[in-house]
Amino acid sequence: MFIQIAQAVVLHNLFLAFIVYYFSDKSYFRLLLTFTVAMYSGRTQRDKDRLAEAVTENVVSILKVDKKDVIVVFQETPHGNWYASGIRL
Repeated sequence: MFIQIAQAVVLHNLFLAFIVYYFSDKSYFRLLLTFTVAMYSGRTQRDKDRLAEAVTENVVSILKVDKKDVIVVFQETPHGNWYASGIRL
């Protein structure tokens, strides 16, 4: 299940990824890919670790980048703060 979620997150975030450039020691630009996963609060740290690893592995596989260039950020929000079509979820 985590692999399917990770693949969906990767595909969705390919269009939304924030790209940060910075100079490396070799004086060239390095590309960092940041993926934000918005989710209900309450997941265990183990669940987040597994999902972050699955997202990272999929990004590395699809985009052919180094693992160290992938950043996964979890944005956890309580259930009462989520709305779809103006209706609280």
